Amino acid sequence: MFKLIGTINAQTDIITISKINITGNKVTKQKIILKELTFNNGDTVKANKIDSLCKKSQENLMNTSLFNFVNIKYTINNNQANIKINLIEQWYIWPIPIFEHADRNLSSFFHNGDWSRINYGAFLAIYNFRGRKEVLKFKVRFGYKQQFGFMYSKPNLDKKQKHGLSIESSYFRQHELAYTTQNNQLVYYRNDSKFTKTSYRATVGYQYRQTLYTYHKFSLQYNNIQVNDSISIKNPEYLGDSATNTQHLSISYGFTNDKRNYVYYPTNGHYFNTIISYKGFIFTQTNLAYIKSSFRWYQPLIKRLFFGQNISGKLSNKYEQPYYLIEGLGYADVIRGYEYYVIDGNNNIIIKNNLRFNLIKRKDFKMGFIPWEQFNRSYIAVYLNTYFDAGYVYNPYEPTNTTNTMVNSWQYSGGIGIDIVTYYDTVFRIEYSINKFGESGFFIHLGSGI
Repeated sequence: MFKLIGTINAQTDIITISKINITGNKVTKQKIILKELTFNNGDTVKANKIDSLCKKSQENLMNTSLFNFVNIKYTINNNQANIKINLIEQWYIWPIPIFEHADRNLSSFFHNGDWSRINYGAFLAIYNFRGRKEVLKFKVRFGYKQQFGFMYSKPNLDKKQKHGLSIESSYFRQHELAYTTQNNQLVYYRNDSKFTKTSYRATVGYQYRQTLYTYHKFSLQYNNIQVNDSISIKNPEYLGDSATNTQHLSISYGFTNDKRNYVYYPTNGHYFNTIISYKGFIFTQTNLAYIKSSFRWYQPLIKRLFFGQNISGKLSNKYEQPYYLIEGLGYADVIRGYEYYVIDGNNNIIIKNNLRFNLIKRKDFKMGFIPWEQFNRSYIAVYLNTYFDAGYVYNPYEPTNTTNTMVNSWQYSGGIGIDIVTYYDTVFRIEYSINKFGESGFFIHLGSGI
């Protein structure tokens, strides 16, 4: 929780940050914490700004995902501010057995009822590695979509913690593959004796943190994809020109400005992200360039009532693309009420609106039967929400006699739901949606709707 205690004994409204005392950081290096603060030791600030500066610092620390709780207090005497920051760190080493669905979303998995689409294996993640906010991951996954890979990121190469580097390498293989789209749904082919698709991906990324809230990221990625003959026969355009193998390099630049109060379930602030990417230079005839942007803003209206909106879109170059590169709605981006469908096309716009009411205010509690403080303290908050979503996917290469009737047409939906925000930044959503066609139902999701 966030607490402020202050007294000003001065004739002026200017105060000096004279001392910053940090406790509870058993793993995290102090410089990592100091980087997220909106003030430094020795800074002079207006007295009427100290509350907002401490509040924003608390939000910044929580948004690192390094801490379960952040408590900030201050005292002011003779124009000197003494800041006390108490932290409860998260657990950082997670050797986790994998047992997960491999569908596009949780609702789609339950709807299909295909329990062969299960992944299993082992996952080792070390967050805040060496106490320096580094991340190290290893994954061995079998089942529906098998994966073998690792990832390492270091966001603070220099003393000012502005420059970062990441590397990632993964090998995938699977027996079942969605090779085309019909009636706005994926069509699968399965071969239990052979892998229908294998792929290898390697990525190097560089990040520049310009300010506390502004990031620039550059990445270079190599992809090598191979499918068996059956896929190229069923859909010659899966890789293009009946190919069974393709490889390409891609380069991308991303810009992010993130001033949300809580990134996992924001109720105030804004987020802007844009990515410019080109896939295909060197090795291949692939030629896909696109720009993808998203702007989200969140506004408290009256007590316990919040509004949020997301406007996002993607614009691509005018070349017909292989099927595996065409991704519109229903994959990473979903219009609520359309969880069972996909709409293919590399040009789209999405508008999402949310109105949330805080039904149960955040309540902190302690589970005394658990001895470790990283696990025995938690919280819960519950929100009622109503929403309206709309989206349009443009695909000039979709035939006029297509069975994919949702492309090149506005889609929209609305509904109501309940959101539960709790333990380790988990957001659990249960929603009842109705779409343009009058289809309705209950849907389950993890993560914030906007």
